[in-house]
Amino acid sequence: MLSTLEPIGMPVATEIVAGNKADDPLYIPAVNRVRKTLNKSGLLYIGDCKMAALSTRAEINKGGDYYLCPLSTKQVTNEELIKLVMKVKQGRQPTTNVEYDYSDGKRETVANGYQIEVEISEFLEDELLKKQSSSWTERRLIVRSLKAAQREELALRSRVEKAQLALSKLGQPQRGKKRLDTLEDWQEASKKIINYYRVKELLEIEYQVEKKTRSIRKHGKRPARVEEKTSISLSVSVNESALEQEIYLCGWRVYATNHPTNTFSLNEAVVAYRQNYSIERDFRRLKNAPLSLTPMYLQRDDHVKGLIRLLSLGLRVLTLLEWKVRQNLSQQKKTLSGLYPGNPKRATPRPTAEKLLQAFAEITLSWIVMDKTTYVHLNSLTSLQQNI
Repeated sequence: MLSTLEPIGMPVATEIVAGNKADDPLYIPAVNRVRKTLNKSGLLYIGDCKMAALSTRAEINKGGDYYLCPLSTKQVTNEELIKLVMKVKQGRQPTTNVEYDYSDGKRETVANGYQIEVEISEFLEDELLKKQSSSWTERRLIVRSLKAAQREELALRSRVEKAQLALSKLGQPQRGKKRLDTLEDWQEASKKIINYYRVKELLEIEYQVEKKTRSIRKHGKRPARVEEKTSISLSVSVNESALEQEIYLCGWRVYATNHPTNTFSLNEAVVAYRQNYSIERDFRRLKNAPLSLTPMYLQRDDHVKGLIRLLSLGLRVLTLLEWKVRQNLSQQKKTLSGLYPGNPKRATPRPTAEKLLQAFAEITLSWIVMDKTTYVHLNSLTSLQQNI
């Protein structure tokens, strides 16, 4: 588990725990380590929904710091989310657009939403937690990401189509599949498909049961009899109103923060959360190139911890190098070119540390000792290396 300093992305605290442990109890010790390291209050902790545990939020608030995290379905149920979103759909709640500035200079609307305030004392059910933490006002940010809404809508429509196709094939004989003879068999098979594709309430199914009888005359020792044959089929239709509501719910999420509005607006909160991706880059750097933690061929726990701590030092160097170069380029309003071998004219204002180090791969330092005299020679630096 990493705690990083934004926007640098430099690890401040590193927790090494077994992979079979729950993440929720790790946040408070990590917060305490960051406080001890930085010796500063008023920090903003940004995390995922696992950081949204009430005890974690209470501890951060009690220490004079701020938090920003999405709430899971445990904190905000689906029914509560529907009520919050339907207020917007029905025109009873205005929203504001969230603008995002990209590194190429473009500014786009990426989301919209609104905020409400709740008193957290209403949600404190644990008496011990009530005694340890005073109540505080929390802002709930109800935000709809436009791109997430598009992705979720496409996925939803795809699930509906696949469910319709699977239901239409129920009556067809399939090798290795049990034949559906009774209405109960059809209903059970339909229910499995509906649950698998998560389209309950979105599809309406009607079953058609047709019974035919025919009289068979006596033949030999077989007596005359009446034979009854039952044929079952189904028809599927989409519940358009339910589908429309489900589509409108796509992309919505509720975030929680105790940061005051006058110093941390809705737009700033959403942008801050979207920019909190450096920790994922840190994990990729640790596991893959350039630090290459995996695959790991170590058996002893102390060796594993030692290796991770050693590589975390290298990670700190990488993040600091990258941030310093990017900061200076931004202040000087310059770009670096020549970092990409296949495209030497390509310029970037945000080079990665890996590309910066790769530019020095061919440098040679010679160290020669002759007659008690030391000679040191460094080959000439290219213009790119000098710029760096």
